[in-house]
Amino acid sequence: MKYYNFPPLNMEEYQKLNSLNNTKKAAIYSSGHIGRQILKLLQSKGIEVICFINGPQRSQTGYSQNIPICSLSEFSLKTDVEVPIIYCENHECHETTLRDYLIIPWYLLFHDQKMTYSELLKIDPETFCLAQSNHQRFRQSTPISQTQVEFSYINLCVTQKCTLKCTHCNHLIPGFKHAVHYEIEQIKQALHVLFRGVNYIYKIGILGGEPFLHPQLSEIIEFLLSCPQIGCIEILTNGTILPNKKQTQILKNERIFLRISDYGIHSNVLKSSIQYFQENEVLYYVYQDLLWHDYGLSNQSHGKSTSELVSQFQQCSSAQCYHIKGQKLYHCAYSGSIDQQYLKGYPPIPAVELINSKIGKQLSKELIQFKKMPYINICDYCYGDCGTPVIAGIQMT
Repeated sequence: MKYYNFPPLNMEEYQKLNSLNNTKKAAIYSSGHIGRQILKLLQSKGIEVICFINGPQRSQTGYSQNIPICSLSEFSLKTDVEVPIIYCENHECHETTLRDYLIIPWYLLFHDQKMTYSELLKIDPETFCLAQSNHQRFRQSTPISQTQVEFSYINLCVTQKCTLKCTHCNHLIPGFKHAVHYEIEQIKQALHVLFRGVNYIYKIGILGGEPFLHPQLSEIIEFLLSCPQIGCIEILTNGTILPNKKQTQILKNERIFLRISDYGIHSNVLKSSIQYFQENEVLYYVYQDLLWHDYGLSNQSHGKSTSELVSQFQQCSSAQCYHIKGQKLYHCAYSGSIDQQYLKGYPPIPAVELINSKIGKQLSKELIQFKKMPYINICDYCYGDCGTPVIAGIQMT
């Protein structure tokens, strides 16, 4: 890990940075693997971490050491708090968000690039090895000549089955007439092929449907944990199923955290889940007051211009939120489900096939071109984030 002093924007901020260097409190942006390691590091130095910050949306959680997780908007309301914020994300787009929400200065700590907060209190490098990420360990053992294709985030769909039937589900789960679980061997094969062309995935999300319905979920998680090319694991669930004892033991791994969507009365075990995760020291957070968008499913082209398609793709929160469904990698959940359901009237869906016949260099080139696409053809059949905002989790009648 290299030390790096992020330059202040002006003299006022420079003075503020210096004054905050002596504080005994801090906040950590990101509650993932690195964030939790930084927590241990700061606590060993007598620094009180007042909270984790986890994006702009409203959320709540309990942590094994009673460190709360709050949103940026909630944190910005804490007018009596003026502390350094240690940024532990690999998504540089969050930097602008931090500036938008916070008046106080903030500090950066990228996964394997740079550090601040007065060189993180001039920490002993040997002690800081506690914060070494899976990414760093993998990089140290990886030949330089290997491909450097990386993904910040990929979702792995493990099942088409769900406990709910949400009206505006962008995975189109209610549309699967014969929903199935993806077989574990199929999942393993797809990832083995992917890693021929991908050097590293910072975070992989496990979702469905509802992932806790999969009878081999424990084995799938264990497999992902065994992959050195994967950083941390996020499991997306809807608060309707409590994990079993075997799953719970695995969920205690420091590289795993749960993201629970609160759909009100439909998330019928949410309260008991929170208590259960707190008792078992499982890291989780809850998304509340969620809004989705009505993507306007239609097999009729909207006739958008190329510039409109590019603009929509760049602004859409689902675009480039890559998904593995079966043995294909898609740009978004929506396009993947259209392809998986063989819906008629749509153009061919762009996807990278994760099949055994592909070799590393060939796959790497294909993935690079796939990631560079300025938009995908299905955008002309979808409103994306320009669609009407709707309350998340409304059930079909």
